[in-house]
Amino acid sequence: MRIKNINEDGTGEIWLKGDAVTSGYYMNEEANKEAFDSQGCFFTGDLGHIDSENNIYIRGRIKNVIVLDSGKNIYPEEVEFYFRQSELISEIAVFERKIDNRVCAFAVIVPSDRSADSYSSIKKEISRLNRGLPDYRKIRHFAVSFDELPKNTMKKILYRDVISLLDRGIYQQNEGESPVLMNMLKGATVHEEHVIDILKDKLSADILYINQSPEEFDIDSLKYIELIVYFEEKLNISIDINEFKQKKTMGEIVQYLSSLEKSDGS
Repeated sequence: MRIKNINEDGTGEIWLKGDAVTSGYYMNEEANKEAFDSQGCFFTGDLGHIDSENNIYIRGRIKNVIVLDSGKNIYPEEVEFYFRQSELISEIAVFERKIDNRVCAFAVIVPSDRSADSYSSIKKEISRLNRGLPDYRKIRHFAVSFDELPKNTMKKILYRDVISLLDRGIYQQNEGESPVLMNMLKGATVHEEHVIDILKDKLSADILYINQSPEEFDIDSLKYIELIVYFEEKLNISIDINEFKQKKTMGEIVQYLSSLEKSDGS
């Protein structure tokens, strides 16, 4: 293992060679020339550094590094890891963006508690967390998403899609703006709206989102029973507890409850 092209903070690209590393691309010499050196070392595209005891620390991907106008490097993966430690932040995506013709690190954040006060709460939390960072790594520009960030089948954030949604004005970027409710839970029928209203009353929520999970409302095993009994009484239906527990989002719960016939058969 080697660290090549080391910068001023001791970070460089990780190169690997060994039995555990691919021997190359099949019948593609051009790709091999781009991915290996003359000694057979593979260019991983990962950035890292080695400490005095030869431990390797991976800092992120080369393609994601944000190079500020000052020349300082920001590694988005490190910043995301730091901010995700906050209980107020459910998801975060950090990427390069130009504001006032200057390169900066921009964050799109999904708050754990989604409400009309989310932007204000996140702004205060960022200010608090910034105090533990060097000045050039502080997040000064951000937006709030009221939906989960777009991901691929491997659950990795699709940064291009995040940036596209930001450019389209989907995310809330200022405290004075109204929350953008892209995936707010709405009923397709009068009956579904009735179910949603009952769910809002029970959870004391003004707004529910399609992809919100029951866990976000601290619904444990005991509260599941309480919720089921509540719905059975309010809707005059019979609920299978095991089937109900399999519903992972508010959207799935509403669809399931709306599909059940009343216990009197009407």
